Amino acid sequence: MEEITHIKDCTNQLEILLSRISHAPLSLCNNFSHGSLGVLLLEMYYLKYNNNDTLFPKAIDLGLDVFKQLLKAKSSNDYDTVLINGWLLCHLVNNNLIDLDLDHMLNNIEHHICSKIQTSFSSDLNSLIYKGAYLHERLISCKNDALKFNIIESLAYVLEEIDYKNSTANFYNINTSYDFATKALFFIYKLRFSKIYTYKEDQLKFDLFNLCFKNLENIALITDIKLLINILKIKVLLIYFKEYINNTFNNFDKVTEKLNILINQFCTSNIFDYPFSIKNKILCCKFISILEHYDYSTYASKLYFHNLLVDLVNQNVIASNKDINIFCNIGLGGLSGIGLILLENINHDYLPWEEAYLFYN
Repeated sequence: MEEITHIKDCTNQLEILLSRISHAPLSLCNNFSHGSLGVLLLEMYYLKYNNNDTLFPKAIDLGLDVFKQLLKAKSSNDYDTVLINGWLLCHLVNNNLIDLDLDHMLNNIEHHICSKIQTSFSSDLNSLIYKGAYLHERLISCKNDALKFNIIESLAYVLEEIDYKNSTANFYNINTSYDFATKALFFIYKLRFSKIYTYKEDQLKFDLFNLCFKNLENIALITDIKLLINILKIKVLLIYFKEYINNTFNNFDKVTEKLNILINQFCTSNIFDYPFSIKNKILCCKFISILEHYDYSTYASKLYFHNLLVDLVNQNVIASNKDINIFCNIGLGGLSGIGLILLENINHDYLPWEEAYLFYN
């Protein structure tokens, strides 16, 4: 099988994509599928590997626009916009992609968010995860000891609320249960070096993994892309929590074998007959690439990744017109995701951007 990095026009397609984005009207919002958040993420990661005097000022200007949006939103009820934009700024600083004094810039916002977490329940899991993801990223760059303590206390509140939501949830299908469990576990994994602990954390991890494992034996075949993404996420989580699972559960090898069978069956089926969204194709590529990074991918999943990326590149070629509004099925978020996938493979590197699409799409 030809390596995806040997596709002759991979670099050219990334350049065409970036040029197309540079001509697109940019608008700030609280979703990576629409607006400029994904664009800023792609441009900043691109600048990690490439010097581009034309792109750099545009990316910096966009970063400042994100901050201005934060200042406007902090006194409103649109907390998700505040949190998502704040997470992005923290992510860029923590990965040395931009240099900003976040202790000075975001101080008032932190107190506002921490107070909100400690005094009221979130409306749903996504809103809760937004808060937790933002505070975790912020904790990494925070230098103020008093503020660090407040963030750590608030993250403990987030864990307590995840536990409460898990104990009272009524999941109406397997995908909703897997979506809840995997998002919560990814968040808990992010906290592993943050010294956040509640007495319920071990039991919560146990319950969430049981939620992941209990229906696996009843799945004979993956029939939709959302289930494939959840299965891929579970397999990535097995890698992240391998030591914990080996010490807690007796069926690690059995679960891994079942996941491989399901993934291989799906990846070797006539899957391109189904109209999957750009976002779902991007997520599939990202999670398969994580498995590849840890040497846990299978031949079938590698081949599927190869075909899927070729398909995404072809859609970028088809959508090469500069009027992005004509190709609303791809959008800025889709273009940014395709660009990030291409960038990883061109540079043979793992970039930790999956959280953007995992949490905020």
